[in-house]
Amino acid sequence: MHRSQGFTPLHSACDGGHRDVVVELLRAGADHTLVSWDGKTPLDVAGSRGLEGLVELLRQHAADRSTAVQVAARSSLVLVGPGGAGKTTLAVRLKAGNFEKQDPTHGLLVHEWSVPECEGQPPLLFSIWDLGGQEEYWSTHAFFMVREAQYVTVYNGRNNDKDCVDEYLHRIKLLVPGKAPLLVATRAWEGGFEAQEPPAPVLQAHGIDSKAIIRLSSETGQGVEQLKQAIISVAAKMSGPSDWLSQANLKVREEVGAM
Repeated sequence: MHRSQGFTPLHSACDGGHRDVVVELLRAGADHTLVSWDGKTPLDVAGSRGLEGLVELLRQHAADRSTAVQVAARSSLVLVGPGGAGKTTLAVRLKAGNFEKQDPTHGLLVHEWSVPECEGQPPLLFSIWDLGGQEEYWSTHAFFMVREAQYVTVYNGRNNDKDCVDEYLHRIKLLVPGKAPLLVATRAWEGGFEAQEPPAPVLQAHGIDSKAIIRLSSETGQGVEQLKQAIISVAAKMSGPSDWLSQANLKVREEVGAM
C-alpha cells in the first residue's frame, strides 16, 4: 500500500459516487492504492459510502493490474524521401537488424521496431511510417504527418536524390514547424563511394550542418547504429509513460504483430 497522498481526485470521485470520473481517472493512470490522510484507499471510500458498483469496479481494476504487463510507450517515426531512396530497406534494417532487398513502396507501409530497456533507458516501441516517395503520393503525406512524430528525410547518396531533398524538408517544415530535421544519406560507402550532399544553400536554409548528415548503408549496416542512437535519444525525451496491457490484450497485440 502506498504512502499517504491526502485526498486524491480518485478518492473524491469515489466519495461522490461519480463512476464515469472514476473510470476516466483509472484509464489515465490514477493510482488506486494511494492512502488518504485518514488511512483510506479509494476502495475503502467507495465501500464506506455503500457504492457496491464502484467497489466492484475498483476490485476488478486491481485484479487486472496485478496480472498486467508493462509494455513500451509507442512513438511514431516517419520516413520521407524520393521513391527508391532506400526507406523500406532502412526500416527493415532498423526493425530486424538485417538487410533485405525491397521493392519501392507504393502508398504506405508500417513497420514496428522494438527497442528493449537498456542501462536505465525504458523500452521503446516505434511505428515506422514508410511513405511512398513517388510524386503521385505526395498529396497523401499530410495525412500521416503529425507534430508528435519524429521525421527522417532519406535520400540515395549515389544519385541525384540530393537535388530534391529541399522539397521534403520544406514539406516537413510546413506541416510540422519546429521539428529539427534529421537527414540520412543511404548507400554510403558501398563500392567505395561516399554519399553526395545536397547543395550548401539547401542545408543552410534548413539549419543542417553537413557533418550532421547521417551517412549509412542498409546493406552493410555501416552508420545504422548512429541513426538508431539519434532516434532513440530524441524519443526518450518525447515519449510518454509506458503503457499497461492486460494479458488478453497483450496476446492480441502479439498475434496481430505476427501476421
